[in-house]
Amino acid sequence: MFRKEFTFVTIIVVLVFIFGIYISQNQAKLETEYPQHAIELENTDFMLSYNNNTLQIGSSASTDVFNVFPQGEMLGLSTIYSPTNLNCLFTFTEHSDILHKVHISDDQLKTAREVTVGDSFESVVDKYGKSYSWVHKVDNSEDFDAVYGSDHNCCIVFQVRNGLVTKIILQKDPPGRL
Repeated sequence: MFRKEFTFVTIIVVLVFIFGIYISQNQAKLETEYPQHAIELENTDFMLSYNNNTLQIGSSASTDVFNVFPQGEMLGLSTIYSPTNLNCLFTFTEHSDILHKVHISDDQLKTAREVTVGDSFESVVDKYGKSYSWVHKVDNSEDFDAVYGSDHNCCIVFQVRNGLVTKIILQKDPPGRL
């Protein structure tokens, strides 16, 4: 009996392994093109205003976010807060409970330079410049991410699909332990 179970489990593990290799080999490869000089983002680039309230990514506490967006919930046992009235996610550091990342998929929130979901990528370039990293699949250069900032811990990502901004990610990690 033990031999049948062992054989069955071995076959399952081998099949899963082969399937994993097949999937990884058939995914479109990503290509990243870096600018000659990355843009240095200012602290003001990480300010998010809503209803006459301002949050500073990298220094605002979770209580500040809860005061600005009182209706919402923490997702599971995570450090991610989802307001009920907006399509966005706020991520807090685990140890110091500081806002360090915001995923915006809603046109009600704008960046400090007035870019919002639904804007054309040309308007992003007009407001942030041409010094961005360009991340795209090798076989699809129309859908891409434009990453502004010289540091992956302090950057703004614009997800672009068909020439329009579909998501904005603001990330600024506070100094010290996350």
